[in-house]
Amino acid sequence: NYVQGEGAEWFNSNAIGVCLVGDADRKDFTEAQRRELVWLVQQLQTKFGIPSDAVFVEVGSGANGPSRHFPYAWFRGQLLSPQ
Repeated sequence: NYVQGEGAEWFNSNAIGVCLVGDADRKDFTEAQRRELVWLVQQLQTKFGIPSDAVFVEVGSGANGPSRHFPYAWFRGQLLSPQ
């Protein structure tokens, strides 16, 4: 299972998880990784009709909270708006 903890059963049954190789707790992903992540998520949004408010972002191990290295606002700005 991809997600653990509260709500995990729903996410593991109804969501698509995307994993990037790296350690977001220590440093940001590369520009190429971020670009490909945006491309992939936009493709999934289009194919499955996923609105931007249904895209959940959790980066880092969670031990220290969300990664301070990931550009959350930038990423959210790249998501496709509902048609």
